[in-house]
Amino acid sequence: MVLVHGLGGSAINWMDAAPLLAQHARVYAVDLLGHGRTPCGHLTSSVRHNAELIPRFVEQVAGGSAVLVGNSMGGYLCTKVAADHSELVDALVLVDPALPQAPEAIDPTTLQLFAMYATPGVGEQFLSEWVKSAGPEGLVDQMLLLITRDPSRVSRGWRDAHVAEARERQELPTAMDDLLVAARSLIQGLMDGRPWRESVDRITAPALIVHGAHDRLVSIVAARELASIRPDWKLEVMEDCGHIPMAEDPEGFARIVVEWLAALPRAGARSAAAPPAR
Repeated sequence: MVLVHGLGGSAINWMDAAPLLAQHARVYAVDLLGHGRTPCGHLTSSVRHNAELIPRFVEQVAGGSAVLVGNSMGGYLCTKVAADHSELVDALVLVDPALPQAPEAIDPTTLQLFAMYATPGVGEQFLSEWVKSAGPEGLVDQMLLLITRDPSRVSRGWRDAHVAEARERQELPTAMDDLLVAARSLIQGLMDGRPWRESVDRITAPALIVHGAHDRLVSIVAARELASIRPDWKLEVMEDCGHIPMAEDPEGFARIVVEWLAALPRAGARSAAAPPAR
């Protein structure tokens, strides 16, 4: 099982859910290019380059094929990988995936935030001022207000780990540019929804959508529309969660994923039957 985080996140987004999933599968969590501790090198943090990273990771690290579990931008990336590399994807779990949305369905704060990210010069100024004024703890706490229904449901260890990572990334000269490159490429992809829809139509792996009912970044309306496009996919709504249910209710999230995988035909769930990580 390979866990793929979202925009601005890292492998530690999964730190509370991964040990629960690891009781049932061999679990890997990846830092995407320009995120966590993975530098871009000669590549970029764009959707294109990260969509190329994931299948290489599955082949070279996970050992051939895997259940892909992607949150937010990670869900968008996993959709592309499942469409283009079906032989590597045993099953697909989309956790509040980034989806094309009608403007009227988007939370006003989210719409404003991504409009600033998308605008050259404005995004750079906004991020620079936000980082300076908020500091690592403020950045994490303010973001949690946006991406959770109730920040107090996120464990103290999860919050502290993300504060430490924010402090570490604050010292990296490329951190802001990496975030904006990723954000702008994702926004561009969502604005032109045709390639995304073509990818959704081509996916042959069984798929589960897990979505927080109170997600302010990706409306539950968009998740229901995706489920209507692919009625063979299962939609599970976590009523008390926002955008990161794997951190807000890791036990509930893991139970949904594990029970769904267990119910799949053996061929579709072969990665979930692998021995747990040691």
